[in-house]
Amino acid sequence: MNPNTNPSPQPTIRTVFCYPPSSTYADDPDGWWSWPGNDFDAEGRQQQYMETLSEMGRRLEMDIAMDKSSAWTAEQIDDWIQRLEADRPDGLLIVLFANHSRAMADRLCEASVKLKIPVVLYIALGVCHGPGPSFRGYRRAGVHFIMSLENFDAIEQGLRMIRDGQALGLGPWP
Repeated sequence: MNPNTNPSPQPTIRTVFCYPPSSTYADDPDGWWSWPGNDFDAEGRQQQYMETLSEMGRRLEMDIAMDKSSAWTAEQIDDWIQRLEADRPDGLLIVLFANHSRAMADRLCEASVKLKIPVVLYIALGVCHGPGPSFRGYRRAGVHFIMSLENFDAIEQGLRMIRDGQALGLGPWP
C-alpha cells in the first residue's frame, strides 16, 4: 500500500475500459471493430471482465474499482486523469477493446507514470497489430504491458506485482 495515497489496508486498483459504445460501429456500415468484428458487444464483454476482475480482487485481497461506463473521448480521459490526480490509487488497470483507443492509453500511461502510479496495460491480441515500434512507450518502469488473448493470468500477475511491491514498501513506481 502506498502510504501517501491509500489509508485502506487493501491496495486500490482503478480500472478503466477504453472503447467507444458498441453502437458506434454497429450502426455505421463503414465502421469496424479491429477485433473480433462488428457484432462485438463491448459492453457485454466489459461486464464479463468486471465479474472476473471482481473475483480476482477478492482472491488477491485488493479493491479493484471499476466504472460501468467506458472512456473513449478526450474529455473522458481528462476526467480520468483529474480523478487520478485527486485520489491516487495504488495502481491503474487499463483495458483496451478498440484499436483507436491506443491514444487514450498513451495519455493515461503518461499521466500515471508522472504521478508514480503503476500501470497494468492490457490489450487483447487482435485489437492492435504489433507490438511494433509504436509500443516502445509502454516498455518502461511502472508499466506492465500485456498483449495477449484473454489472459487473466497475466493481468493477475501484474496486479500481484503492485500488491506485493506496496506490501514490501517498494511503491510507488518508478
